[in-house]
Amino acid sequence: MLKKKLYNFNSDIWSWTQLQDVLTTSIGGTPSKSISSYWDNGNIPWINSGALKNLVISEPSNFITEDGLMNSSARLFPKNTVLVALTGATLGKVGLLNFECCTNQSVTGIYPSKHINPKFLFYYFIYIRDQLINKATGAAQPHINKGIIDNTVIPIAPIEHQNVVAETLSTVLNKVADVEDKLMKIESLENKAFESFIFNDKELHPEIPLQTFCEQRDEKIGKNWRNKRLIGVSKETGITDLRITKAKTYEKYKIVKSGDFIYNPMRVNIGSVAIYEGDEIALTSPDYVVFQVNNNLSKMLLLKFLKSDWGLKQINNNTRGSVRSRLYFSYLGKITIPYSGDRNQQKAEKILNGFSTMRQQTLILKNDLNTIISQTFENCFKKNNYDDIKYGKAGKEIVKLMIIEKKEQMNTKKKATIKTSTMKSVKTVEIFSLLDFVKKIYKQRRFTFESLYTSSNRSYETLKEDVFELLDKDLLLEFDEKELKMYLKIKVK
Repeated sequence: MLKKKLYNFNSDIWSWTQLQDVLTTSIGGTPSKSISSYWDNGNIPWINSGALKNLVISEPSNFITEDGLMNSSARLFPKNTVLVALTGATLGKVGLLNFECCTNQSVTGIYPSKHINPKFLFYYFIYIRDQLINKATGAAQPHINKGIIDNTVIPIAPIEHQNVVAETLSTVLNKVADVEDKLMKIESLENKAFESFIFNDKELHPEIPLQTFCEQRDEKIGKNWRNKRLIGVSKETGITDLRITKAKTYEKYKIVKSGDFIYNPMRVNIGSVAIYEGDEIALTSPDYVVFQVNNNLSKMLLLKFLKSDWGLKQINNNTRGSVRSRLYFSYLGKITIPYSGDRNQQKAEKILNGFSTMRQQTLILKNDLNTIISQTFENCFKKNNYDDIKYGKAGKEIVKLMIIEKKEQMNTKKKATIKTSTMKSVKTVEIFSLLDFVKKIYKQRRFTFESLYTSSNRSYETLKEDVFELLDKDLLLEFDEKELKMYLKIKVK
């Protein structure tokens, strides 16, 4: 009932099943950073979860050695593995491996299947990221575990349908990537233009205090506040609308005119400053600072300067306050700006304003494309748009084949070795031998990690990672520590 409600597909053609029923997953691992032989001169690709940005991954974050691979829980994922980040800022983000690679323990890898187009699965996990985030636990650092990935319900469609989805989404996402590249180029050119007005060859132009060019606007609106726009400022979007408060009157709010600068004195140190360009008078909070700039200094040049590393450094040096630092207007005036002379200001204004316009237009295009992407994802995964596409095997048939494929993989995994193109030797997969050891020796008694470590020939870190993997798979039973004593001398073979 739930599946029919969520997914408008013919259940015979598109089937829905838990990922763990048809695909194999594993968690990555990190060799000890304190052992240089695990990292120095390494040639085995390795990435951390920060590399997962909802993109195809084409280069590693680092390299580990054969020694590092053999003596840790790191494993080499094959090309076309879909990676999912489990924690941190990238929680729920995915990557598609374009080469064989290891990952850290904050990543779950979904091994490829000959029955699944890897981009189809990759895009599906992009689509459901919010669902994964909603399942996160932990206040300090929200996280999910491999079990959540394993229990995720995924679509199994005819390969012909998968290919259509992958091609459709690739096309629209490539357009977004092109727009993002354009934004980066605009920003790069804008920065070069800005620096040309700040530097004289490699030296900064003479620095002039901002009080030479700026005058505070502290006029209150009074009784004429009705029907006026209330504005604030953010680092990302510039001028924003203030949230309407329960105040009965806005008489004490400050007047903001077109061309005025406005900033929040407690957030200007992160770049929250903007120029108001509206045609009508606006109002802002009495806590905000409003000022105007005379014609001897380019407004766009000043705005770019205040958001630059040079400007932010001076802002931080001039903030005052014991609880929350503020940049008062009097201290803003003490900040110095490299000044290339009156004649260059008009030129700077024209050039920088041109770049600003291009950037805003490109951002609008990007936002429009993001809307299209959202609609395209909905169409691909929630609407039946494939009735006219001929297909070979239906979803139900493919599920059966994938279950057989997974069983074969698991049987092979118990005895197999991990081979890499960069290594002449191999690493034996030991996690299942640990499970066999636990079952054989301890049966259904309880044990502590320390006592297991005493009776194991693994390193502390390796044993810990292997036990966590088994716990994540719900393969370990609990044992009694008291019953362990007779087994302390037994070693894993």
